Amino acid sequence: MTIIEALSKTNRENRIKRSALARLTQINDRTLREKIHELRMDGYQIIGDTSAGGYYLGTEREWDEFCDQQRRRAINNFYRKSNESRIMDGQIRIV
Repeated sequence: MTIIEALSKTNRENRIKRSALARLTQINDRTLREKIHELRMDGYQIIGDTSAGGYYLGTEREWDEFCDQQRRRAINNFYRKSNESRIMDGQIRIV
């Protein structure tokens, strides 16, 4: 079974854990994460729910929310690392 086939039966209420997805697709965890990233880059709206756990194919709105959340997370991580190392001394500009 492919990743997309397995995810085609999912939604926000019916997520699939990564371990179950790995078993269904017979792909190891690291490769599975890489493949999910590649599929996202190809336009598949695969959402990873970090609070409840699991993956699902999202709607346009869910995808936009997920992307916004990922951007905020990346910026916060960047700011924290920059601030800790004093490289940017807390200076960050978000446009």
